[in-house]
Amino acid sequence: MRLQNIYLCLLLCGLSLPSAWAEEPEPLRTVPTFECLSLYYPSTNPEPCQIRYREAGSEEWKAGLDLVFDPRDNEHRGSLVYLRAGTEYEIELTQGELTIPHRARTESDAFPIG
Repeated sequence: MRLQNIYLCLLLCGLSLPSAWAEEPEPLRTVPTFECLSLYYPSTNPEPCQIRYREAGSEEWKAGLDLVFDPRDNEHRGSLVYLRAGTEYEIELTQGELTIPHRARTESDAFPIG
């Protein structure tokens, strides 16, 4: 959102967007459930996207399945499954030379009683 506001201000002033900003990657979006994170990465590049993840603060990275490219929506999609409920995860998406870090939390299954 902030980048869009800067771009709009520059456009209205007749200036161009610096090339370093124009190359900023799209964010990785996650949709959590109790033991799963669905991953969505918008990109026009059909090159495979590798995923690795770990519980926040853990040393051991685990490999997820590569995201699948859907050309209809120019989006890579996939899921991380068999996760722990109510747990924060660190995720890294890699596509060629690009690496995007992300943090997400699964939904908690501890419901209040009464």
